[in-house]
Amino acid sequence: MAEAKTILITGGAGYIGSHTVLCCLQAGYDVVVIDNLSNGHREAIERVEELTNSTVTFVHGDVRAFERVTGVAIPCQIVDRRAGDLPEFWADAELAGLALGWSAKRDLDAMMADTWRWQSANPEGFVGQ
Repeated sequence: MAEAKTILITGGAGYIGSHTVLCCLQAGYDVVVIDNLSNGHREAIERVEELTNSTVTFVHGDVRAFERVTGVAIPCQIVDRRAGDLPEFWADAELAGLALGWSAKRDLDAMMADTWRWQSANPEGFVGQ
């Protein structure tokens, strides 16, 4: 069986982003989502995982990592959290490592650099493939 292609979706925990994640999973892609949760919710990704019986790699972050790695400015506005949002939260991935043997192979900067390298070499995406 051919190895699934991986796609990075920024803002994947929002309304449009989560639907994009759903479509990509249904098309056979492995999906990595980076979202700062300013307009999205982690629960959206969890629901997509339930619907597709798939796992989405979720990175809580923002486009500043991409800007830092590539030197390309992305116009955006980062604002304060909404009323009711947790001031901070995190997850411990130790159980995933123990139970499933999962571990991060790259840090966020390496993922952003790889994404930019591919996009720069393929500005039209998967055209003709």
